[in-house]
Parts: sequence; C-alpha cells; structure tokens
Amino acid sequence: MRFEQTSEILKHIQEFHSSLSNCYHKLENKSDRERTRLLLDYLSNREKELAHALEEFVKEADHEILDTWFQFADEDKKLTFYCPVINSNADLEIYEIISLAQQAHEYLTLTFKEIILDSESQRVSEVFKNLHDQAETQWHTLVSDTNLFSDI
Repeated sequence: MRFEQTSEILKHIQEFHSSLSNCYHKLENKSDRERTRLLLDYLSNREKELAHALEEFVKEADHEILDTWFQFADEDKKLTFYCPVINSNADLEIYEIISLAQQAHEYLTLTFKEIILDSESQRVSEVFKNLHDQAETQWHTLVSDTNLFSDI
C-alpha cells in the first residue's frame, strides 16, 4: 500500500504536464516540417500552461483539501510520462503526434477517475472531478484545433 496527500498527487500531475511539454518541445526541435513544428509548439505551450495553472491552484487551495491522504492499492501506480518517440530519427506525422497526445490524455483521465473512486472526501473528489472535466473539454478543443492544422 502506498499513501500520498492530495498535494503530492497534484504535484505529480503538474510534473506530468511539464514532462509532456518538454517531450513536445524536443520533438519540435527534431522536426523539419513546418506544420508539425507548429502543432508541437502549440501542444508544448498548452501543457506548460496546464502545469502552471495547477501550480497556481495549489498555491491558493484550501489546506484541508491539500492535506487529505489517499491510500493506493497499486504500489507501482505512479503518474509519470515517458516520451516514447524521442529517440526516433524519423520526422513524426501529425496523426502520430495526435496519438501520443491521446495516450497521455487517456492515461491522465483514467488516473483522475481512479482518484475520484478512491477518495473518501467529497471536496477532494470534486477537485479531481473538475480536473477530469477540464481535461475532457481541453481534449475536445485540442481535437478541433488539430483539425485546423490539417487544413493548413
């Protein structure tokens, strides 16, 4: 069994967004295609903004929420992101980038759902429900915005 406070979980989520931003940035630097670089720059900035927004939320959040403890049955469950294509020499296609973004999104939203189910505090559940709902809204916006990149 592993125990973590809400503040630690939020920090992991913030680090997840930062890692994803760095991944997109590194991929952008490797790309020779203008559309690909534009999309990766957009995604990198988006993830950076999400990490910053979470950091600001933690600064202003109620300590009662941040200090709430969770018990995780899965000892190995850690919210981390590994950029799987960073060593690739091939320039990524738009659909591959979207697939990477979708995998990260699904991993994050599944984690939110697990936390909501494990939470014994209604207030903490609401925080993660809001994060889940925001992630879903942002995903739909991202899909819509990505279609614009296909038109460029």
